[in-house]
Amino acid sequence: MERTGRLLVALAGLALILAGLPFVSSCVIGGAGEGVFSLLVTDAPSDEWREIGIRLESIQVFKSSNDVWEEIWAADPGDPGAGTIDLVSLAGAGEILANATIPAGTYNRIKFTIDPDPAAMTLVDADGLTVPPGDIIFTNPDGTGEIVAELDPAVSLSKNETESVLVDFDLGHPLSIARVDDKVVLNFQIRRKALPAEIKDLQVAPTIGDLVSVDPDSSGFTVRTGRGVEITFDVDASTSYYDADAGAAGSFEALASLTGTGAVLADSSLAAAGPPYAWSVWYAADAATLSLAAPGGLVRQVGADRIVVARSGVAQTIVVDADTLWTYRGTEMGTGPGLLSVIDPGFRVETVIADPGASPRVAAFVDVVQASADGIVASAGPQSFVFGDSTASDIMVYSAVAGHAFAWAFDAVDGSGSASVTDFVETVGKASDAGFSLAGAASLRWDDENTRWVVEDLLIVPARLHELTRITAGYTDASGEMELATYDPWDGVAPLSLTVQLDTDGDLATEVGSIVVDGGSGAVTYAFPVPAGQWPSLLVPELDKALISVRADIAADGTLTWRAYTILAKRII
Repeated sequence: MERTGRLLVALAGLALILAGLPFVSSCVIGGAGEGVFSLLVTDAPSDEWREIGIRLESIQVFKSSNDVWEEIWAADPGDPGAGTIDLVSLAGAGEILANATIPAGTYNRIKFTIDPDPAAMTLVDADGLTVPPGDIIFTNPDGTGEIVAELDPAVSLSKNETESVLVDFDLGHPLSIARVDDKVVLNFQIRRKALPAEIKDLQVAPTIGDLVSVDPDSSGFTVRTGRGVEITFDVDASTSYYDADAGAAGSFEALASLTGTGAVLADSSLAAAGPPYAWSVWYAADAATLSLAAPGGLVRQVGADRIVVARSGVAQTIVVDADTLWTYRGTEMGTGPGLLSVIDPGFRVETVIADPGASPRVAAFVDVVQASADGIVASAGPQSFVFGDSTASDIMVYSAVAGHAFAWAFDAVDGSGSASVTDFVETVGKASDAGFSLAGAASLRWDDENTRWVVEDLLIVPARLHELTRITAGYTDASGEMELATYDPWDGVAPLSLTVQLDTDGDLATEVGSIVVDGGSGAVTYAFPVPAGQWPSLLVPELDKALISVRADIAADGTLTWRAYTILAKRII
């Protein structure tokens, strides 16, 4: 296909690729005092896992005013696969899992029920190795598969209104998924996350579903996803349509002809009121055709002339040639395979294939919808900071892009956000003086003027200590701390001595878990949380292994100390 033809294909799918977060409303509120609870689930990125597949059975929220659980989603008993979800594929994105009309009121807890059988889970590590079910420990003592988390702040659902709620299966949390020798312990840490100030900045995978109905006045349509969630979209004269079967531009009339039989792939933006607005709509007689025409997801590998992307555990190789057009959220970056030098694994992209029926699959268009990086902050100056580790590092420039200037904050610490580069540089120095280095997760933005990635947001996150870290002086109630022998986080080789304090209460209280292995039978017992009263007897130098993460804490006087965020203690008996 010639360049002009490819660009026509790309433009037909451009709006589809660039959309933001849908404002979902598939139900007509029928009873007095009801509202729509729209649940979106996301996940923190993890570079240790390719796939973490679980099977959801139901989702409920707790109405605190009258102590009742309201079900907002349940898997179809006749289709267990409808609840299968790959948590890794949600990194930096969000999926709408529920859109339910329930009584108005205040909801302060959420309960996910998953199949607790390890045989129903799929864990594939970064090297492509699948963890055997016998080596998976799911921490659910009562065997119900129920995971209950606080909704903080609570959700206030008003009559005749929709409340969009974002919940994070935080794979980045040190206790969510932990390797202990040949075992993998799952203890999912779920929390409510605030929606971004610019709601379109939260990227959502394109919505694929069966076409249920179209509005008689051509103003919208409704799809039903594979999870049974119905979503209605508004359209107007600016909406673009693409017929994936014909490989050509389409129309609303042709879309309508597939009502009840065809499949739709839609992307949308948040509307001020009412359903989401669909920027672009792809349709076909079969959903498989849509997956061929517009693959996307997380970048897993980057080669000289191709990328491997994965969505929901399914990887696809996309070839980049001289005519492939690259954009960052609609801003043109350039063309050709040369742009692959600025693409890293973990980025999220959406693509339009030039000819879906051809092999190899060549991209007419690649849009980078989310770019991120994580690592250790080695040093910081007024223009940039060194980020990564001894095996791979970059000089990261602070963003000065209009409307997207650099800002930083401590994870889970309210009011810690700052736009001051000077304060950031000072904090990096204080961390080093206190014997360790800050760890961070950076959100990147393309600086079109200087053709480079810059850091828009940096979240200072808990740092995981080396797996061979040892306790040299145990925890005592009197001191509230313990001494550790660990290694420099930058190179993992240079030995360090580190004093860490433990917190017994508060929003950031230290979380301690325990694994006891029977040396004879090999039986494993997991306990979480371990009460603070047991810490002095558990956190001792004789402990066989301690997986520890620490967070930086700045006191009112400006002093920085290191505090234990999580500890997973292993004993062999």
